[in-house]
Amino acid sequence: MRTILSLSMLFVLLQFQDVKVSGTNGDYLVTGTAKGKYGPVYYTVEDGHVEFIKEKQVQLQEDGTFQLNIHIPREKLPHNATLILYLYEKNKKGEKNQPYPVVLERLN
Repeated sequence: MRTILSLSMLFVLLQFQDVKVSGTNGDYLVTGTAKGKYGPVYYTVEDGHVEFIKEKQVQLQEDGTFQLNIHIPREKLPHNATLILYLYEKNKKGEKNQPYPVVLERLN
């Protein structure tokens, strides 16, 4: 008996594990692990209306762990908003693929 595998059977999704955030008022430390990656991982920071940090590449260690030091000047922080970090890969067309949202802080 012969088994034929399609590419869809071999596709492994990028997963983020143990993502932790510390910090407040525009200074944040984000740590975690990316599993099953096949390409670069990127991030942005926004509040749903304004992008505070444009796309940057995450520097992954060999074991998939990462650490991001994020700084947004206090005078640029939004009021009554939630700062969200999005971690993601890109597909072959260069589009964001399954963004993983991480709340950095809820601001009043």
